Amino acid sequence: MTKHYKRRLLALMAFMALAVAATAQTVVSGKVLDFATKEPLPGVNIVVKGKVIGTITDVSGAFSLKISDSPPLTLTFSYV
Repeated sequence: MTKHYKRRLLALMAFMALAVAATAQTVVSGKVLDFATKEPLPGVNIVVKGKVIGTITDVSGAFSLKISDSPPLTLTFSYV
């Protein structure tokens, strides 16, 4: 009975490892700066092209975006 229990436990652990790997996310982060002045740009809109996923930069120009797709990705930046 112990062998049977160990096999089931091993199979369960393998399944859980695959499930975690399947739900892995890509994290894209960075800082948006003005090209000329090198000052951070707050409020820049960042969107993954073809998706409804996006974010905006904070007051220091920083952003972080979690995406369930794997690279390569195209990001679109817009600023008013």
